[in-house]
Amino acid sequence: MNDTLETPASLLGRFVPWGRATPGELTLANGVVSFTPTTGAAREPLFSVPVGQVKARYPKLYFGLGLKLIVDSKGYRLWLLPMRSAAGDRTIDGDTIVVGNKFNANELGPARAATRTWRAALSGTRT
Repeated sequence: MNDTLETPASLLGRFVPWGRATPGELTLANGVVSFTPTTGAAREPLFSVPVGQVKARYPKLYFGLGLKLIVDSKGYRLWLLPMRSAAGDRTIDGDTIVVGNKFNANELGPARAATRTWRAALSGTRT
C-alpha cells in the first residue's frame, strides 16, 4: 500500500465527553497505521503497527464520527470530530479536558466522510 491517509483525530480518555481527549493524527502509510499526539511533550507515535495487526470497530454510539482500533489487545477510541469543551478549553499535560463536546454542524459531514474512508482502508481488518 503506497497511498497515505492522514486524519486529525482525538484519542478519547475514559470519561469523554467528560474527561481527557488527546489531539493527534491518525495515519496509514506504507501499510502501517499510527497515531501521533500533536500536543504535549512526547510527540512520538502512541502506536505504529502494520495494518494487519489492527482490528477496527465502528461503534454505533460514535454516530459515524469515529472508530475504535485494537492494537496488541489494547483499545484506542478515536473521534474524528474536533474535541472542544463546551465549558471552555482546559488542558493538562497537553490533553484537552472536555466538558461536553462543542462542535459546529458543518464539521459533522467531514468527520463522517473521514470515518467512511478509514472503514474502507481498514476493511480487511474489521471485526
